Amino acid sequence: MKIVLLALDREAARAEKTLRVRYPQAEIEILPLARIESGGAWQLADATIQLLILQPGVFLVGIESVLVQHFIGTGLPATIPGFWLITLAINLGLNLVLVPRLGARGAAVTSTLSYALIFGLVAIYFCMKTGRRPAETFLLSRSELRHLFALSRRAIFSRSN
Repeated sequence: MKIVLLALDREAARAEKTLRVRYPQAEIEILPLARIESGGAWQLADATIQLLILQPGVFLVGIESVLVQHFIGTGLPATIPGFWLITLAINLGLNLVLVPRLGARGAAVTSTLSYALIFGLVAIYFCMKTGRRPAETFLLSRSELRHLFALSRRAIFSRSN
């Protein structure tokens, strides 16, 4: 296992010592912050953009995972793995087109589009199979919101006493 540690110069030695105790077999590479600032800071800054591109997709795939759990609990229909295979094929195709042109940002865009696709397919299928409207499935009702706020109020005010 290889561990790459990004650390301030004055903290690098202490952090490396801690890692060596915890992971004695690991190969540890230290990247002092000063070294990154001199030539590679743009790579770290771009990670923020990639994260922002990924966030909507991660949100949607989180919801999709909950919907799939419903189907797993009721007997997984072959349609769901079929959706996964369709999404995989589209993801690979998009990666072949976007990654050479846009690099890591292209990969982030591809992932978000794939997550949105699988969410859409599973959400439509869920609504069809359960007979629920999308608003019923994805939005809280007034009574659910009231109950949530009441629980929150109780939790907040019970801690202050």
